Amino acid sequence: MTRLQLPRLGALEVAWLWLSFQRYALLLGLLAAAPLALALALGGGPWALALAGLVGLPIAARALAVARRGPAKLHAYRVALHRIGRGAFEPADVRRHCGDPCFRVVARTSLRRAGIAAAERRRLIAGYARELADERSAVIVIDHRSGQVTQTIGGVTTTAAIAGLPSGPAIAITPAAAITPAMSIAIDPAPAP
Repeated sequence: MTRLQLPRLGALEVAWLWLSFQRYALLLGLLAAAPLALALALGGGPWALALAGLVGLPIAARALAVARRGPAKLHAYRVALHRIGRGAFEPADVRRHCGDPCFRVVARTSLRRAGIAAAERRRLIAGYARELADERSAVIVIDHRSGQVTQTIGGVTTTAAIAGLPSGPAIAITPAAAITPAMSIAIDPAPAP
């Protein structure tokens, strides 16, 4: 297996990308520190500081979780740069990043680097984000008895007949993007009276 030779980035560019990709983590970090700073500024006693810590702790944990994904964001951007450099980049390459608000920044930056106009970037990212949200909320029911598959994706339900299904109970699968037997739930219809 050949490893990709990803483009090297200069220190200034890495610093700028880090600030750009981590702005949500930085904002959450400031928000987590705000109650503690307010308690200290008002000369709060130990109870005020403890309460401020309890309020800020979950926010700080989320900020840390977002910040830890920084290397993955930088790697995704470098892969996009590699594809752009080879002339193999397609806007659809960033689709998988559009389901997560933190990675949408990577998608936007990659599309900008590929020369996609701002209005088109916004349209693509919004469309991909909508598609991924629809896929995450998808439910598929395979009814072996009636030989039908019913799927609801993005609020739209479709039913199709499929011949040759093995006999067995109906199976509901969600989300559609992760169809595995381990995620299946068997659904037996209510027994006939």
